[in-house]
Amino acid sequence: MNEAPLPLSAAPGARGAKLCGIWSIVASLTCVGIPIGIVLAIIALVQQAKARRLAKENPDHYEMPTATGLVTGILGLAMPVLMLPFIGIVSAIAIPALLSQRARARDKAAMMNMAGRTGDLVGQWDKQREMNTAPEQIPPALETYLRQTAVTDKNPWNPAAPAFRYNIEVVTGMDQEAVREEAKGQATELGETVFVLELPQTGKPGFLAAAVRLRSPIAGEPLYSKITMIE
Repeated sequence: MNEAPLPLSAAPGARGAKLCGIWSIVASLTCVGIPIGIVLAIIALVQQAKARRLAKENPDHYEMPTATGLVTGILGLAMPVLMLPFIGIVSAIAIPALLSQRARARDKAAMMNMAGRTGDLVGQWDKQREMNTAPEQIPPALETYLRQTAVTDKNPWNPAAPAFRYNIEVVTGMDQEAVREEAKGQATELGETVFVLELPQTGKPGFLAAAVRLRSPIAGEPLYSKITMIE
């Protein structure tokens, strides 16, 4: 009575070829994983060739591998070429959107810098007035305060540049809107806040105006400004 032949084993590399081929396709579909997909596809083809060679040399021990590793390996190498148009479309949409989002974040940081320091300077003005400091002597004190407290603040658009212009321009004979426009005219550097001060006169309040230039326009104007009445 003849014994039944033993079942053949899978040739070494056959399973690896199949798995690497499948994962090469998956990696290529993610776009960012294309380099990994190419490497896995090459490994799949090498393992497939190894498995077929061993099966031919030892037909009594190993079964001939299926073409799965070969097919998936070829597809894994072809996927980057097929994905190029898709990558181009995604890049055309995603990159401008990312840059726009970063620009808005930097503009927002510049606006927050301006608003925060304007409030600080108004508080310092009130403090100096409580100390009976003459109005004309207060601007240098405000400049000193600004230099001392804002030295670590960074310009969102240029970290190497200051976030504020430390010299506060003092004007006279202007109304509220004229002071604001003067500050806006001084804001020439992107992300740098400037201040303009109209000293109060007898029976007439003064104004502290601040302005900062932005990348993205607000209401059609690439400037953000704020003006506060001072006594």
